[in-house]
Amino acid sequence: PEPETAPPDTVTWLVGGALLASVICGWRAARATRSASLWAAGAALAGPVTLIMLESLWNPLRIIGAYPWALHAMAAAAVMTLLAVRLARRPEAPSLGRAVLVMAALTMIALGAVVIFTKGALTLALALMVALAAALDRRFDLRELGLFGLAGTLTVGWRLLLDPGIFWAVERAGLVEVLFTYLGSIALLALAWAAVQGRGRWRQAVYLESAVLVGAGMLASVLLSRAMDATGGGETVHASLQGSIWLIVALVQLYRLRAGGRMNPLRVVLALLTGAFAVILYGLTLTFLHPVWGFGDAAHGPVLFNMLVPAYLLPALILLAGRRLLGHLPWLVRRGLLSLGLAGLAHYVALEIRHFWRGAFLDVPGVTDPELYTYTLALLLTSAGLMIAAWRRRSPLLRRAGVVLVGLTIAKVFLIDMSGLTGLIRVVSFLGLGLSLAGLALVNRWMTQAWAADTPPDPSPSERDA
Repeated sequence: PEPETAPPDTVTWLVGGALLASVICGWRAARATRSASLWAAGAALAGPVTLIMLESLWNPLRIIGAYPWALHAMAAAAVMTLLAVRLARRPEAPSLGRAVLVMAALTMIALGAVVIFTKGALTLALALMVALAAALDRRFDLRELGLFGLAGTLTVGWRLLLDPGIFWAVERAGLVEVLFTYLGSIALLALAWAAVQGRGRWRQAVYLESAVLVGAGMLASVLLSRAMDATGGGETVHASLQGSIWLIVALVQLYRLRAGGRMNPLRVVLALLTGAFAVILYGLTLTFLHPVWGFGDAAHGPVLFNMLVPAYLLPALILLAGRRLLGHLPWLVRRGLLSLGLAGLAHYVALEIRHFWRGAFLDVPGVTDPELYTYTLALLLTSAGLMIAAWRRRSPLLRRAGVVLVGLTIAKVFLIDMSGLTGLIRVVSFLGLGLSLAGLALVNRWMTQAWAADTPPDPSPSERDA
């Protein structure tokens, strides 16, 4: 409108006419016998759909202002609530009719929140809608509200992650607003989770539980990012810790598979999605942010107390712990976690050895002889540990792994360590290599004979028949 001109009341008349149609349908639903649900659906659609279309196509808040337009939405929510109360007074009224009217009321409240609230408050208001829907379901047995809860949960997750998302929480919002938004949303979703569990709504409980876990992971990521920005932390540690957060969320989803049920595929999908975030972040620490290539952070500090611990040791320990806790998973998955964890642990030990001999800057060229021999010593100690563990656990797999690692160690000594030796020292080294191979063969044979002696003989055919 032109200045000094009152805004037009076209939107108000359209909303009033649509709500009048809703009232007529709601009055008919309260009196109908067989078609009460259809009339209730008409009441839930006439007014709310009109407001949604006006919001999408006309953008009324530019003409009448945000607060008056939010009042229109709240008036529609009040009408939907009155119609739901009137229908609920009939004992024989179908639950579906009440549910659609309640969903319409909650949707209108959410629309008013979208118009008037700030970014953080809007996310919290939507989480409150989810909690209210779960509470109404628990109080009045409205199973159909699960659809509204699912839509609301997905919307809250979208806002926490993308719009306004993690970037807004790290770069633009204040710490108090971030805690208010994320902690409040997580708490409300947790209340909804508890409410639907009390009703036995296991399908709803799964996605609400997953939303709480993912929300906690996002909050940890945000706080970690803000802390690293404030303290000047390195990018390698930052990326690795972010990956550890998402890896823990993925492992928790896999751990919850123990509960069983038809929702297991959803948990697997969520575990794959959150695990993909962890893989991407860990991939950065192993490539573009790796300290050996000169792109990552310098490992300042003493051995075992530097950036290599949170960047590379922590993910390996998480994978190894996950392998022990996820005993219900298939053998192949647990073996994959074990292999990745051991590979990460070996990578960390190699970096610590290089840090011990070369200092904080791991990208210096070349390898010194002491560093090279320390790698060999670490391989020998690991091989001995595997052989001891194989003996204690009677594990052929660990024994084979130990034998293979000893073979790799001997090959390293023969091809790399001895390449710079000459004269008598080289002869003595070859002699030691031969003795090591002979000792390995004797140890392997001794373990095989000892295990065979401990195994009872197979029964004869007559004994089996008896």
